[in-house]
Amino acid sequence: MKPATKLKISRAFFNTDIFSPKGFYLRALAILLVFLLLDVAGLRKYAMLLSGTSPVGDPQSMTTHIWAVLYLLFYFGAVILTPILLIASVILRIGLHLADSNSKGTSLTCNRADPS
Repeated sequence: MKPATKLKISRAFFNTDIFSPKGFYLRALAILLVFLLLDVAGLRKYAMLLSGTSPVGDPQSMTTHIWAVLYLLFYFGAVILTPILLIASVILRIGLHLADSNSKGTSLTCNRADPS
């Protein structure tokens, strides 16, 4: 990836308002990408700590706990928070579109001609 492309991506992510449709969408995408990277890296095995077993054999290992918490945090973020952010993005985009169309003088109500 070219440095200019990386710069555009980072600018789009950090310069976007958090409470905007694009902001919600980009945050959801970031959570999913980090989760996929952690999953591809093989950190899924550290989720075994939830059942009381250790993937490395030493239940006292602090690095095991750190990897498990990191993976589970992004797992629950991908499963719970990402759909919420995507739905909020769609609802906010529709709301902003309706508010914009109403401010231009168009109305969503059907104007029927008076028969009298």
